[in-house]
Amino acid sequence: MAYYYFIAESAVPLYTTRRAARALLYRAADIFAVQRAKIIDYLLLPYSFEALLYSVFKRRDAQPLTEEALPAVFAHLAREPEEPYSGLYELFHKSHCIACLGKSGVTLPYTLGDIIAMKRSARELDLVELSV
Repeated sequence: MAYYYFIAESAVPLYTTRRAARALLYRAADIFAVQRAKIIDYLLLPYSFEALLYSVFKRRDAQPLTEEALPAVFAHLAREPEEPYSGLYELFHKSHCIACLGKSGVTLPYTLGDIIAMKRSARELDLVELSV
């Protein structure tokens, strides 16, 4: 089992309505679940979908991560704190139920409090570039 960083980018918008964005999120979660992967954290923007995955199987469509790289990924995915299609927003507003942040079934090497602190400190310092 390992962590992976997944990104899908598009030249055309991935969604144009809230309904389409939610459908895209649920479809992605279902596809990953069938592949025995869980979305730990994510950020869906009009032209990109990024996710931190926890997978039973080796993934060819995503970059493998070490545990040491996780804080940078959590911080990177928090760069749009008001974005309603993100794990951070979902965590505080109990919406969508896509991310596994703070939910049972996934054991992370960091506590939820640690993850929230990583996300907040990165936003305060504008550390949003990811280099994994």
